[in-house]
Amino acid sequence: MMANEMKWTTSQRNGLKPCPFCGTPPMERGRVADNATSTQWQIGCSNPFCAVQCRTDVFASIVNAEDAWQSREEATNASK
Repeated sequence: MMANEMKWTTSQRNGLKPCPFCGTPPMERGRVADNATSTQWQIGCSNPFCAVQCRTDVFASIVNAEDAWQSREEATNASK
């Protein structure tokens, strides 16, 4: 692995909305740079067989990632 490459770690998240497409509980993904000055967080579907595999953008704070996941528009209301 290259020195500037960051590896994601994952853990199941409780208390958050399930995936709007398959109903699976979400998973938290986080990574820290080698120099420990930069962190990135993302929340997304934990089902590897979900047809959509939705997830948030990457945020510097787990709280911001959770807020994005919780405030997303539901699939039934999506305008596409």
